[in-house]
Amino acid sequence: MEPSEAVNVVESVLRQAIREVLGDAWRDVPGVDLPTLEGRRVEEGKRRNGAVVDEDLLAYTHLWDLEKIVLRW
Repeated sequence: MEPSEAVNVVESVLRQAIREVLGDAWRDVPGVDLPTLEGRRVEEGKRRNGAVVDEDLLAYTHLWDLEKIVLRW
């Protein structure tokens, strides 16, 4: 497995765990930058040229964002 694939797997597993444990409460964790995540969602929509993109902002977190959520909760 390539390192980038491994990171993607870890990110997916962390997102799933966060959804299951915290639900939407992850948004209230100190340090979570919701406007940045919204910006990433908007940019993804532009790149996909009108295709439907995931509305869940947790999908636009990076590994370091997920680390903040896990460590600060």
